[in-house]
This record gives sequence, C-alpha cells and structure tokens, in this order.
Amino acid sequence: MMKLQIACCLLVSSVLIASCRGTSSSAKIWYINRLGTYLPNITVPIGQIITLECETSQDQVIVQSPPAHFLEDGKFSPDGSYIVYTSDDDDSRIHLWLAKQDGSNVKEIAQASDSIRTVWLTNTQLLVLKMNKKYATSWLNDGEAESYDILSQQTHPLVLKTNIGLFGKPLVADNQPEKVPLLDQPQVGLAHLKTEGDTVVQVPDLIFDLSNFAGFSELRFPSLTADGKNLAFVGRLNLHTDQIFLTADNGRTVNRLTTFEDNYGGVTIFAAGISPNGKWIIFSANLYKRYHPNFPEGVTTGLLNTESKTVEFLTVQESRGNFAWSPDGRYAAISLVPLGKDPQTTNGEIHLIDIANRQIKQLTSDGGMKEVIGWR
Repeated sequence: MMKLQIACCLLVSSVLIASCRGTSSSAKIWYINRLGTYLPNITVPIGQIITLECETSQDQVIVQSPPAHFLEDGKFSPDGSYIVYTSDDDDSRIHLWLAKQDGSNVKEIAQASDSIRTVWLTNTQLLVLKMNKKYATSWLNDGEAESYDILSQQTHPLVLKTNIGLFGKPLVADNQPEKVPLLDQPQVGLAHLKTEGDTVVQVPDLIFDLSNFAGFSELRFPSLTADGKNLAFVGRLNLHTDQIFLTADNGRTVNRLTTFEDNYGGVTIFAAGISPNGKWIIFSANLYKRYHPNFPEGVTTGLLNTESKTVEFLTVQESRGNFAWSPDGRYAAISLVPLGKDPQTTNGEIHLIDIANRQIKQLTSDGGMKEVIGWR
C-alpha cells in the first residue's frame, strides 16, 4: 500500500528570492509569460519567453510574440541550440516560430487554421504537423505533415504512414530524437520518428512489459533521469484513477509506485516529472472523493519518493502547466496561483519548491499567465 504523508500548507514568501543554493550558476528557469489575461491595464495581449536566473532573480525576455498573439508550447531542440513555439492571433490562426536559444534569428516557419504540433527528428530537423480541419479525428486521417530543415531553411512535404500521439510535455533528451507514444502497435511504449523518402515512419525505442497491469491505458508525462537510466510515466488502470510508474531496465520491469485508489475515488494527474537523480517525482493532481477526512482533496502538488513510495502533499495552490527540475535536483520550478488568490481570476506566478526543506517561494509577481518550459 502506498504511504501518504499530509504536509501542512506552506507559507509562500511574497519577496523575490536572491539565491538558490546548490544550483549551477549558469542554469536558468525558462518560462512563458502571457500578458493580458486578467490584467485590465494591458489592452493588447502579448506573449514572451523569459529566462530567470535563480541566484540573482534577474530575468531576460528572450523572444516576444507580435501584438495580440497568445504565445504557447515552447520546446527546445535536443541539443538546446534552438527553441520552437507557437502563437495564436486574433483570427485564431496558429503561427509556428523558430529562434536560437539566445532569442536571435526569429523566423516564422509555418501556419495553420486549427493547430500545429512539432516533433524534433534531429538537432536541426523538425517535423511540423498542421491541422486545418475542425473536429479532426487524428493526425493520420486529417493532418498535414512537412519537415523543416534549420540549416537550409527548406520545407519538404511529407506523407504520414503512422498515427502520431503527442504528450502534454515533450520528452526531448540530450542530442536524441524526441520521443512520442508508440501507437498502431499492440504494445505500450515509446518511439521516435524518422523520414524515409517522402514518408514519416515510427521507430520503436522502448516497449513496456505491462502484463501485470491489466487495463493500462493513456501513457502520459514520461520523464527521464539525467543519466537516462530511469523513466517515470503516468498511466490509468481504471476509469477514474491515474497512477505513477517507474522502469529502470528499458521497460522490462515496470514498478507501480502509487495506489491512489486506496485513498481516493478518483485521481487525475495533469503534470509529472522525475528528478535528475531519480529520487523524487513531483506531480500535480486533482484528488476526488477522499476516504479519510484528514487527506487533502481538490487540486494539489505532490512529492513522491521513488524508494519508499511515500507521497507527501506540499500545497493546495492550483498549478499551471509543467514542472522543471534544477540540474542538481534540489529545486523544482512551477507556476502556481499565489496563496490566498482566487484561481478563477488570478494567473499563475513562477514559484520555487526547495525539496530539501519543502519551502515554497514566489519568484515573479507581474500578474501575467505563466508556464514553465525548462531549466537549463
């Protein structure tokens, strides 16, 4: 049985912190800031990708969207040299942008009327999936595909030969092709994509042995340790409850770390990530129908010890989007609604969770809608 620890809600400092002991001096938190939502003093919304130096609290705008564009979906290339992101204009048309990591050489490389998704094939080659059809059923049936080569700046139309699933948070490891869910196969696993002539094919990388977990579905939020040896992911074993799993031997042995059904009628996890050293998994979840009055209920952020399988709930502040771990695994960055504010009318601000002492501190306060995209 999974152990639950109930931690009292920690007070959040309203003062920007001045140092993050133990982190690399060059490491920065990267996040998206959308100015306009819930901010009556800003009449024309804009989007920004910003870096925040943890030790000095100095921030820098790397890229900024055109006026009235809603910026989202920032993602680094496997080697970190480039960042790709999308924006949504007043006419709800989607624009795809590419920039170098320092914000230079910004270039629009694609547009679509409904949605755009990307998959890194190499450090300099990007698969662009465009949807121009409302109420589409799948990328295979309704999407359009093309490759974009950064070095030549050329676009090449492609034909999809396989359906493509995409995670809520990209799994892009150092200098490795981006991983996607393995679809159109009887097994559950991860794959990368490659081009063969004018077609896109799926190449299996990792097959999970889930024979002990009948009914497994919805592989989501895979994340790797720094050495690439441990992979954590979220899956669902029944209609109402998500669980967290871990494999350390290329999928041959999958360990289930949580048994949320012992304490709740339902659990939905909407962000999760393993620490670089593999000791912790941090996650955000909505907890339904608790079986014990002392257990938290509703939206919360939890910390799972992968060795003891103990879950500790850290805060009831509502989270926004994904986490990013510091390179040493001491801190996790996340966008949280500030303590005491109404999540219906307040955007998330960047917060820092100190894993060593469980303290949570607020780093930003300009009121923009923020989402963490990385720490590098």
